[in-house]
Amino acid sequence: GLAGRYVPPNVGNDPIRNPSALPTGNNFYSFDPRLIPKKEAWNVGKQMVDELLRQYKASHNGSYPKKVAFVLWAVETIRHEGIMESEILYLMGVRPVWDSKGRVKGVSLMNAEDFMLDGDIRPRIDVLVTTSGLYRDTFPDKVKLIDKAVRLAYDANDTENYIKMNSDAIYGALNATGNYTSVLLRNFSMARIFSEAPGTYGTGLPNAIAASNTWDNDSKLANLYISRLGYIYGADGWGAQNVDIFRQNLANVEVATHSDSSNLYGVLDNDDYFQYLGGLALAVRSITGKTPDLYVTNLKNPNNPKTENLNSYLRQEIRARYFNPKWIKGMMEHDYAGAREMDKFLEYMWGWDVTVPDLITEDMWNEVYDIYIQDKYNLGLKEFFNENNPYALQSMVSRMLEAERKKYWNPSDEVKTELAKMYDESVKEYDVTCCHHTCANPFLDEYRKGILSAPIKPIKRQITHTYSGGAWRRWKEISEKKAEKNETLIKNETREVTGVAKTGEELKKPPKKSKEDAEEVVGKVMEKMASKSSIAFSGVTITGIIVVLIILVLIYLGFVSRFKKKM
Repeated sequence: GLAGRYVPPNVGNDPIRNPSALPTGNNFYSFDPRLIPKKEAWNVGKQMVDELLRQYKASHNGSYPKKVAFVLWAVETIRHEGIMESEILYLMGVRPVWDSKGRVKGVSLMNAEDFMLDGDIRPRIDVLVTTSGLYRDTFPDKVKLIDKAVRLAYDANDTENYIKMNSDAIYGALNATGNYTSVLLRNFSMARIFSEAPGTYGTGLPNAIAASNTWDNDSKLANLYISRLGYIYGADGWGAQNVDIFRQNLANVEVATHSDSSNLYGVLDNDDYFQYLGGLALAVRSITGKTPDLYVTNLKNPNNPKTENLNSYLRQEIRARYFNPKWIKGMMEHDYAGAREMDKFLEYMWGWDVTVPDLITEDMWNEVYDIYIQDKYNLGLKEFFNENNPYALQSMVSRMLEAERKKYWNPSDEVKTELAKMYDESVKEYDVTCCHHTCANPFLDEYRKGILSAPIKPIKRQITHTYSGGAWRRWKEISEKKAEKNETLIKNETREVTGVAKTGEELKKPPKKSKEDAEEVVGKVMEKMASKSSIAFSGVTITGIIVVLIILVLIYLGFVSRFKKKM
């Protein structure tokens, strides 16, 4: 460690899934990536696919999805050891091939009878794989393995083949442009794995969504996501940008899924889930006009893995954590940082509402208002925020106002007025917190003015507030200045009442003014009024008046002369 001594190695993983990862602080290792997917993960992956297809068929009149989109993360694969990769392969009817040491050395085609669902032969289902930049860098061999599986499945003809159907459609669309050779047409038509540009990370959506004054509709955000992840990865190319081919793949997506194998993190306590899974759904909707069915492969309990609808999955989390008074009390024990976590939760909920509007309901927004603004559980939240981090509350209030303004939430007029008043009072007391949706957002200012039906006092100065500690430094500065001011006032009051004995009635009376003071004040006032009532004439002013009069006389004479000629 920092002492320059030996740090013992130990496996790194979720401490609940794998208690042997405790205690932390070791020189952790994960595993040999050549073992992915493990045989145990393959069996679980097949089970998860069957659950997903059963749920989809139950809500779509017994039909199968033609394409399922996946989100792959490196940390997730390290924890679940290849379950998601197994799902991808099994949907296409392809299996991993292991050597004698359990290392994956390739893939092979399965017979249609080997991947039947409930006794029926099902189609080979197409896939779209989006990865984080970290996954791309950590598991390049898995990217190439999946790419190989796509090309292998394309040639199968023992059952209905959605991989071939979609690839042929993409081939035809690209061929019609006349911009591709026959080799490129074949390679690009079977491209299924997309990620960020080489060396880059993230979709760019978190900051863009937070800056809600910079976009009027979500098409701008969808285009951002597509442009960021429009890079093809596979055996025949690594990081070639082609947004059109990515769009072609998105157009067929009917299901999108992500995994969650962590007991420490969920889908609402970070911006990664909504930027990848939500961003994927947003991109599909921008092309097809419909949000795909969204699922989570819930791997938190390795003994009870299951596939869940994202809607119910998120509802469980929001109820268990953010609407739970025990969780809120726990955050309150951490003062400034706890308030910050409450604010961050609302930002992540906003991210989901923008990317998947049907996911976040009116009831959820109303509950946030009741719990965090109206203090439904009587936890003393207003006092807590004001004492520890007033900027977090101000950010939450302004985010709710912004959600109203952009029609993601439709509360009553009373709620709107209450939020607008709270925001103004907070700004007057603590100045403005400069987060994405407050500073440089004239639309929100005008919206508040409309709610209050009165002009709002302009903000003379703004505070740079970032979650890296800017607000804390500013809050500390304000607190120190207030303390100094209070100390000065106390000293002044002490000097006023000490040294000379005065009665209570005398203290209430205003100080008497001397006759000289009164005369001096009156004289100054009269002098000021006299200067206002006097009229100053100068040579320039008189000359100007004479010139104007001469011009008017000439105009009059010209008019009279013209009138006589007409007569």
